[in-house]
Amino acid sequence: MDHVEAAAEASECLRAEGTGRNQRFILSPAGFAAILLNAQVLRVDPTLDGSEFEFKRAMVSMWNLLAEQIMASPPNVRLAPEFRQFFMEVDKLTIWGRPVMTESVVRDAFDVLALVERQRQKVQLLRDEARARLSLATAEAELVRGVDLSHLQLPDPAGELALLRDNPEFAEMIRSLAVQAMPQLALEAKIARYDAYLDYLKELAGIYGRRLRHVDLGTFRRCVAGNGG
Repeated sequence: MDHVEAAAEASECLRAEGTGRNQRFILSPAGFAAILLNAQVLRVDPTLDGSEFEFKRAMVSMWNLLAEQIMASPPNVRLAPEFRQFFMEVDKLTIWGRPVMTESVVRDAFDVLALVERQRQKVQLLRDEARARLSLATAEAELVRGVDLSHLQLPDPAGELALLRDNPEFAEMIRSLAVQAMPQLALEAKIARYDAYLDYLKELAGIYGRRLRHVDLGTFRRCVAGNGG
């Protein structure tokens, strides 16, 4: 058993069965619930590192497809009876005395469109914040544009302001950087990056909206129970 498997088993996310080369690990109800909860949380700026969202997007859409296929299976296709017991154990899980399987968790567990929408809201918020910073940076740049650096009279123990007063070309270079290049260019590039990613999310929503029929976990469980699960 490697360190990852040992940690997962210790946290009760995996259950070990068998010994030696015959040992295998099975996802526990606690592990299943942890995956459901984690899949609905997006922490990373996807325009810098898209791996978190892409993994969760692929996983949730796979669950959706699998659940849809199971629910469409003929009535004579019987699922293992352990399915029902598994979900009964999931229902008993609590965190600080509160049930893990809340209505929203059940509703969104297989909903890739809801995941895409949460990501859209997150990226839109990041873009709005960048736009606000750009507005502030632009206002500050306009203020700097009108300042005569040669007449600055401020405490200058290190002599930096004297350097600006005695070297007007250098002072003008500093002003040019503040007014034209920094940080407006960086913020404009960031906003363009967010705009492009929002277009990608819009395309994703269209693709999944056309190809997938949303299946919530509650409906899936009732179907499993009806098929002998």
